[in-house]
Amino acid sequence: MTIIPQSLNYYADGIRRYAGSVTWGPLVQLSRSAILSTLSKITVGQLKVIEADGHTTICGELGANIKGPSTELRVHKETFWVRMLLFADMVRAQTLALRKPHPFHALGYRV
Repeated sequence: MTIIPQSLNYYADGIRRYAGSVTWGPLVQLSRSAILSTLSKITVGQLKVIEADGHTTICGELGANIKGPSTELRVHKETFWVRMLLFADMVRAQTLALRKPHPFHALGYRV
């Protein structure tokens, strides 16, 4: 009886690995696009996003006369984008529940 569950588990793991390898890339791209779209709405200050491959995206004010804060965000792993997409609402809910300002607002950004 233990042979059947082990063989089913083996095939289920194979299917899970295959599905994960096929869907991971599109999930990362969707997450990255959604997060960068939201960050592009920054109106005061500048946020420079530098990815592991060297790609740089500047969100917020452009030019030398930046009125608000200017900071860099270095993304070392692509899992960052997925985590931000999945858990950013939880951070916002926790800050509202604790009656604290949103982290971006504490830095001077207006989103």
